[in-house]
Amino acid sequence: MRHHPSRWLIAPALALLAACTSCQTTPPGTPAPPPTTPPQPTTPPTPPVLTSSASFDGEKHQIYQALQLFLHAYNDFLLDPGGKFKPLQDLVTPDYYNVILGERDELFELGWKGHGPRRYLNIQIADPTTQDGQRTTEATYCADLSQFNIVNVNTDEAVHNPLKTDFKLFRITLTHVPDSAWKVSGRLSKKVDTCSES
Repeated sequence: MRHHPSRWLIAPALALLAACTSCQTTPPGTPAPPPTTPPQPTTPPTPPVLTSSASFDGEKHQIYQALQLFLHAYNDFLLDPGGKFKPLQDLVTPDYYNVILGERDELFELGWKGHGPRRYLNIQIADPTTQDGQRTTEATYCADLSQFNIVNVNTDEAVHNPLKTDFKLFRITLTHVPDSAWKVSGRLSKKVDTCSES
């Protein structure tokens, strides 16, 4: 897998669009419509596909399970920002929850939601480390976003985005919290040329 020399960037929901500030559903200069609350989906969300050539045992298996739960809940959030939010809240740290709340508010304001499947490939988990009594680790995966788009919640019209990125490499920070659960506490991403299957 060939990587661009780009640096890691903070990865909010709209970063999946790679600079959504350049995306438009109306011509420049046209007043934006007032925010609307996304309607409930008429079909169940498309679940993401996760693949990894590695097998995880012991503590790493617990981390992998936490990552799986987060990616499924985050998928549901993007496809239906107006849906149930607590499942995602329970899987992230309080600080990162505030970040996702900001993402939801932005999606509401723009009247956007996600559409289409995403694939998460080549999942890897680093050995956990402990510093100042806090146990953390990092997981990486390549996201195939080639069939995923952001659409208008009322019309399902795809948001025009000349900078759409089909493949991204994500680096996820997970933190072990006092209730003995692993939770996502941060994400970074950068563009890559493709995701290999191995």
